[in-house]
Amino acid sequence: MKRKLFYRVSILIATIPLFTACEGLDDCMVCQLNTYENGVLIIQGIETEYCGPELAVIRATPAENDPPYVYRWDCY
Repeated sequence: MKRKLFYRVSILIATIPLFTACEGLDDCMVCQLNTYENGVLIIQGIETEYCGPELAVIRATPAENDPPYVYRWDCY
């Protein structure tokens, strides 16, 4: 009886990762490339979800200044 219970619990523990969503494991955010003129938002980019390495690259990208415009990734 204890042996059967042990095997059932072991199988249950081994299969739990199969039921979790992969997306929950990655750091994901919704980002968009926006254009500002003199600090005022003039063009709003399309919202897209980025995860993992793509998100790291976007978050590491500095704002690009081309006076009077600033191009910046905004993530939330």
